[in-house]
Amino acid sequence: MASYTVRVAVESDCPEIRRLFAEQEEDDDEDLKSQLSLEDLKKYGFGEDQKFVILVAHRVSDTSATPFLVGYLFFSKIFCTFMGKTLLVDDLYVTPEYRNQGICKQLGHLLVKIALEQDFRQVQWYTPTNNVEIKNLCNLVHAVNESKIDNYFYLNFFKEDIEKLNNCIEL
Repeated sequence: MASYTVRVAVESDCPEIRRLFAEQEEDDDEDLKSQLSLEDLKKYGFGEDQKFVILVAHRVSDTSATPFLVGYLFFSKIFCTFMGKTLLVDDLYVTPEYRNQGICKQLGHLLVKIALEQDFRQVQWYTPTNNVEIKNLCNLVHAVNESKIDNYFYLNFFKEDIEKLNNCIEL
């Protein structure tokens, strides 16, 4: 069985992240296409005016110096009037042949760790309702879908939910 590591992305991961975006476009049923170029990824993900953070999962291999990325979790740090510091998760993707191997769980655990270490009060997550991994995660802490839009979840995990998640998904 392959070994995986999850971590915060670095700028040199951008070509692989862009490859995963293209792969996801082919895999999705929707006609959504990423408007983020390689230059946008570098500028807004790693520049002075950082707008987002990407967590990546890569296969650990002894044969290559370049990590082969197999998944990512994309989020932004925002501030809400009533709750304060918030992480807004925009996207989670794992290459189809690497699914059901705990990669989503590992990425989720790293997100929860970041939220707790940096004292975020909530995590907001928009996701299609067909995302089984997220449904299972939500059931662990009894998260409520606050969306009025068909086929999408809008989930809020508050501080106590984040702490529960941390305990539920310990690796």
